[in-house]
Amino acid sequence: MDIKGIVLYVTIVFIGSYAIEALIVFAQLPLALSYALLAVPALAAWAASKISPSTSHRAGSLWPIPKGKALRIAFVIPVVFAAAYGIATQVGYVHFDWGFNELMGLLSPIIEGRQIDPALEPFMPMVLFAEALVLSMVLGPTAYAAVMLGNEYGWRGYLLPRLMHLGRWPAYVITGLLWGLSILPIVLLTPGSEPMQDSVRLLAMMTALSILLGEVWNRSRHLGLVAICCGCCICQATTIWTFVVISPTTLLPYGHGFDNVSIVAFLVLASAMTSVLGKLDVSAKEVTGAASGQENLNG
Repeated sequence: MDIKGIVLYVTIVFIGSYAIEALIVFAQLPLALSYALLAVPALAAWAASKISPSTSHRAGSLWPIPKGKALRIAFVIPVVFAAAYGIATQVGYVHFDWGFNELMGLLSPIIEGRQIDPALEPFMPMVLFAEALVLSMVLGPTAYAAVMLGNEYGWRGYLLPRLMHLGRWPAYVITGLLWGLSILPIVLLTPGSEPMQDSVRLLAMMTALSILLGEVWNRSRHLGLVAICCGCCICQATTIWTFVVISPTTLLPYGHGFDNVSIVAFLVLASAMTSVLGKLDVSAKEVTGAASGQENLNG
């Protein structure tokens, strides 16, 4: 067990993350600086690997991307989110804004630049929703995945393999809780936040997402796929659905709000990874399995 590496990584992540969050909140620097939080895990992993080198813990492959698995992930995630919000709407847990008021306000500059047949105007909200949904399906596995890669290199590429000796479920949960705690201050200091409710929802969300991403990493040993999965999840959870569904949300520092339906969707997706990526090879040792035939991204 690489205790030194774990302690170094966690310490660097928390110091770096809290320093950035303090600058944003107390020095009133632009909120765009919060995107730097996504680079902190990668920098912490690099620094910890230099101070405490380890050849028995491998991050996994990055390239080439398995196209079939990547396409399945990119397709299944929006489908599960659509189903989850559809069911939540039917049972009355959330309310769907059929007027698409927030979405229409967001896309008003685009609408104003179009020549629209008056007969088609009543259908524009639905058309724009469909376009936004397709756009989210494109941006998730591309732009969002690229942005989340540094984050995943640290949490799933460095920390998770070092915790796997505890068992995969404890490793997933611990990684998720630490991930959530690293960004908790800026979430709680956001104007209008509700400390208890937002704390619980944030930690539950990060833990559920960590379980999903941990399953992807454990079944593929491929950081590229993990980043694609993370990008798709963050995109679906914080963009299109939050604009058309009325429900209590918690703001992420590098995204829009997310709600409890997203947490359920992550857990459903985690349980579906056998169908998406194949069965987990239980005959392989979880601790050393990551090193088998994979690229060592730690250098």
